[in-house]
Amino acid sequence: MPRAPKKTAEFFPHFAPETRINAIITTKHGNEGYAIRYRLLELLCLTPDHCYDTTEYGSWDYLISFLNTNEQTMIEVFTTLTDLHYLDPEFLIRGMIWCQEFVDNLNELYKKRKYGPPR
Repeated sequence: MPRAPKKTAEFFPHFAPETRINAIITTKHGNEGYAIRYRLLELLCLTPDHCYDTTEYGSWDYLISFLNTNEQTMIEVFTTLTDLHYLDPEFLIRGMIWCQEFVDNLNELYKKRKYGPPR
C-alpha cells in the first residue's frame, strides 16, 4: 500500500540578507515582531498544506501560545504582514493563515516529492 503524500516540512529557508518585510516588522514591532513572523513560519512548516486554520477548537489559543506572545501583539503583527501582502487577507477573513511567499520558498523541497506544493 503506498504511503500518503507528505504535506508538511521539517525546515524552511531562513535567508540572512535584510528583506523589506523584516525591516518593516522590526521597525514597527521590534524583535518580538521579528520572532512572531519566524515562529509563524515554523508553525506553517508543521501544518498540513502549510495553511493554519484558526477556526478549529483551541487553535487560536494554541497559535498565541506557539508564537509566545499576547493576542493584541499577534494581531498587530498579522495586520502589518497583511498590509504588506505577506499574509493573504482573503484567507485571514476566513480564519486561515496562508503565506504564498513561504510556500514558494519550499519549491526545492517539493521538487523531490512526487506531489508538488499546495496551491
